[in-house]
Amino acid sequence: MRYINLTEEEIQQLISMELATISQPLRNRIKCLLMSHKGAKVKELSLYFDVVPKTIYEWFDLWDKGGCVGILHKPGTGRKAKLKDIPLEVIEELIKTHPRNLKGVIAELMESYSLKISIKTLQRYIKKVEIHMA
Repeated sequence: MRYINLTEEEIQQLISMELATISQPLRNRIKCLLMSHKGAKVKELSLYFDVVPKTIYEWFDLWDKGGCVGILHKPGTGRKAKLKDIPLEVIEELIKTHPRNLKGVIAELMESYSLKISIKTLQRYIKKVEIHMA
């Protein structure tokens, strides 16, 4: 069995981090470390957090390697943006040439950039960058 031993300072730091964050995965990692410090077994923690025991050990390893910084969510994880490499001006111009017809915009993006996206993806992008359609 493996447990995490925390100093009083580390406990206070983790508690303040837990109160300050809105990230549920980070809160789970913090709570797991605190529960482990109080004597909870890995099996109990994996059932409590509904993860496999390997995940608990990974959280422990993150703590051992980097402390409070180690358990933070790393940037760059998750799905990468499909439209980030296409200049905004190009998309705006395509929308001007195909007002009210996003299928035409998608077809030209497919032809010019070999980029396959859905109408929903294009709509989310348009809303995000605040392009106003005619």
